[in-house]
Amino acid sequence: MSEINKWRATENLPPLQRWNAAETCTDGECKTDSETGKSHSAFGRCTEQAQNECPGWSGKPEQMIVGCLKMMWDEKFKPAAEQGHYINMKNTRYTKVACGFYVTPAGKVWAIQNFRP
Repeated sequence: MSEINKWRATENLPPLQRWNAAETCTDGECKTDSETGKSHSAFGRCTEQAQNECPGWSGKPEQMIVGCLKMMWDEKFKPAAEQGHYINMKNTRYTKVACGFYVTPAGKVWAIQNFRP
């Protein structure tokens, strides 16, 4: 959450609040997606309205998330049709975010950021 808020601050956007109640559910979505091998396969289970996902990244969760979120934020430089992750991160309609992680037995990290008003 703090990493997302760091990027939001660069555009003078209000910080998102931590959506504690959905974090365990979001961890579960990460596990499900890792097992199906498909991003967003569990979307909606936690009542989120938007979702960003970092599927199958290498490294420790606290390290890989920095690069993944930067890549998503940098979508603002792409054509509009390719800015979905950036739009979710900066959308002022969303006020809460739940962040989840799952590390597979092979050491790959699946991370999800669930957004809601």
